[in-house]
Amino acid sequence: MLTEMQVQRPQLIPSAPPLCVVCAALIAMSLLGGCGSGNGFSTAQPSGKITYEDGSLIPAAGIQLRLKSLASDDPNVTPRTGMITVNVADGTFNGGMTYKPDDGVIAGKHKVGISLTGKPGQDIRKLVPKEYISAASTPVEVDTAALPWEIKIPKP
Repeated sequence: MLTEMQVQRPQLIPSAPPLCVVCAALIAMSLLGGCGSGNGFSTAQPSGKITYEDGSLIPAAGIQLRLKSLASDDPNVTPRTGMITVNVADGTFNGGMTYKPDDGVIAGKHKVGISLTGKPGQDIRKLVPKEYISAASTPVEVDTAALPWEIKIPKP
């Protein structure tokens, strides 16, 4: 019969981390897996110009394009909205962001909503037709496979 002093205890392998450390590392990696510019979607650097149909500039203090990606057919996967800042002096834009500044927009097709900042005393509702403001209702659709974009909208 073995006494308490004679009981053999299993030896721990010194190079193996404790189970709780392994579990914590796996949880951290799974949480971080959703961060970053990848997320299963490649990005592209868009360029182009936005004007009225007659070629004149939209007279706003600021213009931002909000791109709703159509890259996923899965209703459970919603790619982040991309944003592009327009140079109001000439209507041009180059580059954009989805996850962090200058990382581009998700490659593929997008619906484009137009966000405006007015000059003092300016009614921005009179600058673009209201259906162009939301990506849900806009008729403007672009594709990163066809760059540069020439976006022309009607005057309201």
